[in-house]
Amino acid sequence: MVFGVNLIYLLILVAVSLGLILGTRALQKSALAELSHTLYVDNDPETYARMLNSRFLSLVLRRGTVALLKLDGALFSGVPAAVWEVCALLEGIKKLKQEERLNWYQKALSFAVMRTDKQHAEAYLTRLVRFLEKEPDESLKAIVKEAKQLYGVYIEKDAALIDELEKDAAVFDGARRGLVLYRLAKLHHFEGDDEKAAGLLNEAAAGLKGNPWFDVAERALADHSVLDTE
Repeated sequence: MVFGVNLIYLLILVAVSLGLILGTRALQKSALAELSHTLYVDNDPETYARMLNSRFLSLVLRRGTVALLKLDGALFSGVPAAVWEVCALLEGIKKLKQEERLNWYQKALSFAVMRTDKQHAEAYLTRLVRFLEKEPDESLKAIVKEAKQLYGVYIEKDAALIDELEKDAAVFDGARRGLVLYRLAKLHHFEGDDEKAAGLLNEAAAGLKGNPWFDVAERALADHSVLDTE
């Protein structure tokens, strides 16, 4: 009889625990959707920031998740000081998940290279490479290659990457190929060959239709100085 009662209590406990887990996940999903809509659809970074600082979110989302969401808000603002302030916050979080750390490094690196901020770009490239250097997964190796290319094109303006990018353009398609062609156009522009850059930009724009980089390629076609900064 006692065993039967204990079993009932155990089943009730399991049911309550499962209910709490499912309820929390539903709240997390709802909160993330609302945050995304506020920032990217409503274009309202102030409300987004207030939501992230609410007591409710601190109960529903992990500290690392909230910090990465704050990074998204800072990136959206485009203000370097705000971005590096959130990165400093992430530095203090010891229990970041592996995917969260990778997400942080990639976004920080991308932000730095697009602003030709060599100091931060070099620091985050080093972190990313060290973080993934022993990973056997081919998709993770591809992330390292992409990171090095970004740094080489935007920071070093390294014409030695032209052969590698041409090989990538031959095997990629769609928007991915368009981005590779755009980077090739940048390198040829840096080398003083704007005629070659123009041809590559035309090809890049064709592959980037529907992608945010399409407008950048179109502006670069009209004014090659865009290639110096974007």
